[in-house]
Amino acid sequence: AEKCASDYSISREEQDNYAIESYRRSQEAIEAGAFESEIESVQVPQRRGDPTIISTDEEPFSVKLDKVSTLRPAFQRENGTVTAANASSLNDGA
Repeated sequence: AEKCASDYSISREEQDNYAIESYRRSQEAIEAGAFESEIESVQVPQRRGDPTIISTDEEPFSVKLDKVSTLRPAFQRENGTVTAANASSLNDGA
């Protein structure tokens, strides 16, 4: 990701803005039910009580959009542009 950003002159600000817009769009789509037919609910057993049912992608709602530009680079400490917020999450494509 750092090499691509460097090779194609993609700034940290551009990456952050793209990530924020992507999160915003995914949140809107989830809230509108756009992915309901594509996500299978999963029951997570609990020590006590009924299982927790996960039926939506929770990751897009875990980001604090106002904090995106304040995060430190994840891979290249000096002059790095890729952060945990503007890079793919670990569950992408699962």
